[in-house]
Amino acid sequence: MWADSRWIAAPDGWLEARATAAGALDRLELLEPGLPPAGASRFEGVFSVVVNDRSKKLRRLPTLYFKKAPVFTGRDDIEVVRMTTSVAQTVMRSVTSPTYLVTACEIHRRLGLYARDVHNRSSYRLKLARVGGRFSENPFVTFAGKGTFECHEWGAFSPEFVVLGLPAPDDVVRTTGALLVFLIATRRIRKLSSSELHELVGALGTLEALSADDPELLATTIGG
Repeated sequence: MWADSRWIAAPDGWLEARATAAGALDRLELLEPGLPPAGASRFEGVFSVVVNDRSKKLRRLPTLYFKKAPVFTGRDDIEVVRMTTSVAQTVMRSVTSPTYLVTACEIHRRLGLYARDVHNRSSYRLKLARVGGRFSENPFVTFAGKGTFECHEWGAFSPEFVVLGLPAPDDVVRTTGALLVFLIATRRIRKLSSSELHELVGALGTLEALSADDPELLATTIGG
């Protein structure tokens, strides 16, 4: 399946980027020539680019996977490779910057954290966007401490809510406390230190997370 494989040198090891078509990664920045040196730490299949097979009648949009999760689908290969560079840079910075696979979002002019899914073209996100939701392009946020997070579009911000994906067929389910902290902590890239966990508890302690199967109901509830 994988026709191309390249390596990116990160501060704590080598990250593999692979693609289903030869040459698809030629525009990917950060690549190192050749293979990682003998004995180096290797992390295989961190970034996977699945591009369109033009020989098939059923065509799909090219998609970037982070490990096994689809995180970005674009209109063409160039757009997806560009996003691969951005995501790779974020993952490399996560060695020193606390980084979470959570998307910054804005709903009814309120900034929050979106942790229901990680794919930019998930059906729920698209429906939420139709009722006024906006999302950061990068699927990660950086935890800046003192209750604030950072993303490229909005810089440092203090989230007012969190969106989760717990089952909620008939109403809005609200989540606070230890369960909320646990669900966000599991999205940390690399190891979470005890001191950071303490700060994360403080940052999320006053927040309420909302889950709803109906995106319009969710947006209305957040808008108040």
